[in-house]
Amino acid sequence: VEDLEKAEASVYNEDMTANKEAFPEVYDLFCQYVEQNPDAEDAADWLFKALNLSFQFKEPQESIGLLNKLMEQYPSYRNTPVGMFMVASLIYEEKLGELGQARMLYEKLIEEYPDSDFVPSAQQSILNLGKTPEEIIQGFETMPMDTVELEF
Repeated sequence: VEDLEKAEASVYNEDMTANKEAFPEVYDLFCQYVEQNPDAEDAADWLFKALNLSFQFKEPQESIGLLNKLMEQYPSYRNTPVGMFMVASLIYEEKLGELGQARMLYEKLIEEYPDSDFVPSAQQSILNLGKTPEEIIQGFETMPMDTVELEF
């Protein structure tokens, strides 16, 4: 685990910018650890960290595969809904333009993790699927003020 933590630290330069040259090696190390120690208490953490790295340099299908593994092997892991939201938005919506797949994953998040902090974001994302940023802004501008809840 100490090697994993050192590897994780190498992902950032001293000025906290991304050290993208380290991504592949660190990613492989995280994945190997999970493969060799699937029942370890921290395996889901390292798999989630690999998922986060995969968004930066891996093909979309790799990220989807890691999420599937996270959902299958660690469904009660606290960050599984976070991973679902990230794959739906970053991979299915942005990279692949597969809005139907994004919708299904958002709906699955809402159904399987109703208490997740990401449910409102998933619900809003479903409403905004396929809309341009301008259309989303226009929707907020035309929204009646009594439907907006402000917290102070």
